[in-house]
Amino acid sequence: TMRARIARRTALEAALSDCVAGEGTVTGVGFGLKTTYLDLALCNLETGLARLVSTLKEQGAPARTFIQFFDSELSDEWLSIWPDSRLTEG
Repeated sequence: TMRARIARRTALEAALSDCVAGEGTVTGVGFGLKTTYLDLALCNLETGLARLVSTLKEQGAPARTFIQFFDSELSDEWLSIWPDSRLTEG
């Protein structure tokens, strides 16, 4: 249900906000048809990214969870938080 999706997104947003505190912030959230989006800004990619991935795993993020970068240098990069996940089916 939408209520459950909102509750799940809110819990994930809080966990990620705590995770990146001092190194970044959650800047936006939203829903797709089957997807939840959280936008973050990180000041230090090296330390912040490792903590972010760890927190996503601890929170039970779905198998098809990816981090997409919006920085111009990394905009074509996608990071899967789980081994063997692919962006496309098949």
